[in-house]
Amino acid sequence: MTFDAGTWWLLTVIVTTVVGLVGFLFGRSVFRQLDENRADIKEVRENYTPRTDHQKDLEAVRREMKEMRTEMRTEIRQMSDDVKDIK
Repeated sequence: MTFDAGTWWLLTVIVTTVVGLVGFLFGRSVFRQLDENRADIKEVRENYTPRTDHQKDLEAVRREMKEMRTEMRTEIRQMSDDVKDIK
């Protein structure tokens, strides 16, 4: 079977179209992912808070927890004393 020039031209056009289409779809998916990553990075930059702000909050929470533990220990001791008195 022999192919003439028209057949080779048609085959070349089809192969070029398929390669172009695959390249376009691949590029579109890659660039879409890059755009999503850029958007995520931008959101992180906008919502970023420095660690010192969180450290201040953590210190406040730790102080409150320490006070609560102290109060709980005091109340437990009082209850223990009350139970001893009742016995």
